[in-house]
Amino acid sequence: MSMGKAMTTPPIPPLSSKPPDDRTGAQQALAERGRRRYQAQLEQIIQEQAAELARANEQLQSHIDAGRWIEQTLIAERDFIAAILDTVDALIIVLDRAGRTIRFNRTCEETTGYTFDQVRDRPFWSLFLLPAEVEPVRAVLAELRADRITNRHEAYWLTRDGRKRLIAWSNTALLDDNGELEYIICTGIDITERRRAEATLQKAYAEQEQILAVQQAVTSRLDLEAVLQMIAAAARRLTGARLSLLYLLEAGHLRLAVVSGAENVDIPADYSVPLTGSAAGQALQAGQPLLINEASTDPRVYADLVHRLRLRRLVAVPLVSGQQPLGVLEVADKPEPFGPDDTQILAMLTPGAIIALENARLYTQAQRAAALEERQRLARELHDAVTQTLFSASLIADVLPEMWDHDQAQSRRLLQDLQQLSRGALAEMRSLLLELRPAALREAKLGDLIHQLAEAFTGREGVPVRIELDRQDTFPGDMQVSLYRITQEALHNIAKHAGAGRVTIQLRRTPAGSGPLQRVALTISDDGCGFDPAHVPPDHLGLGIMRERAEAIGATLDIISRPDRGTQIKVNWKVTVT
Repeated sequence: MSMGKAMTTPPIPPLSSKPPDDRTGAQQALAERGRRRYQAQLEQIIQEQAAELARANEQLQSHIDAGRWIEQTLIAERDFIAAILDTVDALIIVLDRAGRTIRFNRTCEETTGYTFDQVRDRPFWSLFLLPAEVEPVRAVLAELRADRITNRHEAYWLTRDGRKRLIAWSNTALLDDNGELEYIICTGIDITERRRAEATLQKAYAEQEQILAVQQAVTSRLDLEAVLQMIAAAARRLTGARLSLLYLLEAGHLRLAVVSGAENVDIPADYSVPLTGSAAGQALQAGQPLLINEASTDPRVYADLVHRLRLRRLVAVPLVSGQQPLGVLEVADKPEPFGPDDTQILAMLTPGAIIALENARLYTQAQRAAALEERQRLARELHDAVTQTLFSASLIADVLPEMWDHDQAQSRRLLQDLQQLSRGALAEMRSLLLELRPAALREAKLGDLIHQLAEAFTGREGVPVRIELDRQDTFPGDMQVSLYRITQEALHNIAKHAGAGRVTIQLRRTPAGSGPLQRVALTISDDGCGFDPAHVPPDHLGLGIMRERAEAIGATLDIISRPDRGTQIKVNWKVTVT
């Protein structure tokens, strides 16, 4: 029976308080029976009401027991959820619709240094957010109120002791029965260390990229000054220093070869510091890095350099190849003191500087050796070609006066030979001068260069060369040099192998379509013994070199030859006429 339902009972007549009357026995018996019946009904009603009340009490007790069970269950669930919130490795904060804190788990307490009691019912932005981030974060929550969807953001939170922690938040709205925002559950992950690790990793990647760029420059460039400038600039960027200096050991002093990052400083071009009395010198002599964070008062630092560059702190790393000291790489001045990381960065750059210096030294030696070899080659060619030609001309000149009186016809032939030898010698000399000044190969007209080669060939071999040129042109530098060298090599092969009696050189330019593109064709042909190209190795007769020269300028080289039918070498190239 419901506790709210009213129990209905028949009305109970009141008992009479009057004394017994003088009724008859029959009447009294009737009254007695009525009284007994009434009493029985009353007892029945009382029993029914008592039973109903007992049932109501049982139901009430059942409701009470159920309520207690529900309350205990809710308490258990609350404790269970609280335990989960306090053990989960994430920050969980619950806000009401006004942004006040109504739940703050243990991870939040450990991260921020605040207890729940210290933040309860307080707007979270008044405690945790940087001033600049208050409005952006409030805008995120306003968006959550409007859209009723989960959103995410990152924000720095201030801890109780003033540290900043970067938190990645996921915010979820809880709605009431009317669909209005009631609570905001914010779940956060502290990503401060991860971001630091990412920044450290990114910095390491950037350092490796710059060091790799330096190493590539070292291995691909021979311009020592440019490479050293690149190394000094990389050292300055990677350490965050204001200046970087690179010294080279010369004549017992350290010459300041590179200064990166300095502006409007008074540094002479030949400025140097002594080995004794300078930080760079001490680092080089000790063969160890030297770190100084009080340059103005440290006696190991060269005072004049401190004054000129206003140095405050520096790190110097020696450049040593084997046992050979080469110089010093140095960085100077940054907001915070230098440390081991800066020394390590410089140590990673020093191999590139050492290789660059060694390459420069070896390149200089190679240049000297090449120059000596070139002089020796020119001397041989001068002896083999020009000297022999002049010797032959000298012999003819000696006998010509005596023969003139006896045989003028023969003398005229000798005079022609003398003229040919003289022209050949002059052409040989001009060709040798071109070897001494390679830039002239790019500046002269290709037709003039071919005439020189032909005259030298005829003077040396006595074989006439017919030259057919459409017009005199100067071609692009690389193309002109390649065509000159191919012609030179072809004439050399003819002289050495062909046994030819006649040589023809043709240089033609024809349109290659309707535009400005033209086709250039160089042909060197002879009537010599010829050969079978299929049976000649590619590197024989200089054929490989000629083919490489043609490919270098985007041209094609074809060799047409048959035994006893002579040889024809064709070079085809397309050029744009401007």
